[in-house]
Amino acid sequence: MAIVNKENIMTGLFGIEEARCETKDQEVVQEIDIELLFPSERNPYNVKMDKAMEELIASIETKGISEPLLVRKRLELAGYEVMSGHRRLFAAQKVGLKKAPVLIRNVSDEDRDITIADANLHRPKISIQEKSWAIRLKYDALKKKKGRNWDGEKGSTAKRIAEEMGMSERTIHNYLSLTQLIAPLLDLVDDTITVKAGLQLSSLSEQAQQCIYEVLQTDKSIKVNNSLAIDLRKQLLKKDIVTTEMVIKIINPQTISEKPAKQIGIKMKKAVKQKYFPEGYQDDQINQVIEELLDLWARQHNPDYSGHNNESHRSNCAPGA
Repeated sequence: MAIVNKENIMTGLFGIEEARCETKDQEVVQEIDIELLFPSERNPYNVKMDKAMEELIASIETKGISEPLLVRKRLELAGYEVMSGHRRLFAAQKVGLKKAPVLIRNVSDEDRDITIADANLHRPKISIQEKSWAIRLKYDALKKKKGRNWDGEKGSTAKRIAEEMGMSERTIHNYLSLTQLIAPLLDLVDDTITVKAGLQLSSLSEQAQQCIYEVLQTDKSIKVNNSLAIDLRKQLLKKDIVTTEMVIKIINPQTISEKPAKQIGIKMKKAVKQKYFPEGYQDDQINQVIEELLDLWARQHNPDYSGHNNESHRSNCAPGA
């Protein structure tokens, strides 16, 4: 950990101040204007305002930033890209600090990705989604380096990551497979969807996954275990077109497709009913017609409408027949 000696700060150019500081690699810690630091778009970790962040903000407010951020110069833009220290940057901005201690490293895109991945993978709390994409980020970067005669080590890239993380090579491949899930579905893994189930679903097309996600959103009580995921995979894998109705029949036809939909009470005068609907039309038939007309109206007049065909929520799931 590097501690900046604020008594020996020399003012530099471009908002950078140099401070005497010893680190393991004898790198020089510099203080840079906060406004020149930018989170990396490659960072898979979601910075959240949780209890841990509140504690970090309180610590930085009283003690400052004790561990410098790792950054590199942005290639085509002014400022610096943060590779490690996104939470510290967020906290510093909340506190209102003007400067932050950093170590500037001149690294390639691949080494940038590896640094970001390692910074996230060593966190005590990290979601399945974040862990999967951090491993994917590191895996892809190492593969690119290996293609350029990377350090000559024998063995697969997955094996090297597995050894570094104390995992099996198979586990690393499983995390890589999970990144084949669409983002909203991956976000449900380890909660609504078990990890094993997620691996089964990862081989399905994006369109099929979208349909599964939409069905899960209609009934939050559904839990997808490995057995159910295997059924979904077997029945949907070779389908050119998948609909929500197909998914519903596989998941739970009794509790979903036969479950009566929540009805919105619509009061209608008898004279109006007789004017517009054929004799013998039941209330559920009338409600269906009204709902379809309202759906059409909302798509044309309500920009916040969340129907499947609305411009703000385009679904890749094929509509039911």
